[in-house]
Amino acid sequence: MGEPKEPVDYDPRMDAAAAPDLNPPKKGWGCLGYCLGGCGAIIGLSLIIGFATTSNSKPYDSNNQYEAIAQCEDLVTARLKSPTSAEFDSSASSNGDRQWTVTGTVDADNSFGAKIRNTYQCSVRMIGDGKVERRLDRLG
Repeated sequence: MGEPKEPVDYDPRMDAAAAPDLNPPKKGWGCLGYCLGGCGAIIGLSLIIGFATTSNSKPYDSNNQYEAIAQCEDLVTARLKSPTSAEFDSSASSNGDRQWTVTGTVDADNSFGAKIRNTYQCSVRMIGDGKVERRLDRLG
């Protein structure tokens, strides 16, 4: 067998270059593995989301009460002194042939900052291809 080796004393002043490597680098895919894994995850998520949205998607139909209300509220907002303070309570009824009557109330600040309630009514006609005819019948 051989003679026993002398114990080696640890010197904390020893610099890192001279110190033995206690954690050798692991061999493997490294950065390439992370990149391929990340790309695979993104592609997989895209496919899942793509299938979920295409199976339930329907073409947008602008002839609905929500679009009529939005068009009317936009028209009323343009007439207010403080448009950012507007709070609406609206309802719409269909008159047939893509025509809607929207009525409701709007609470908004006046020139002096006091909250004032007004009633309104407007007529909305959906022409198609994103075109709309709208008329404010009453505000006050």
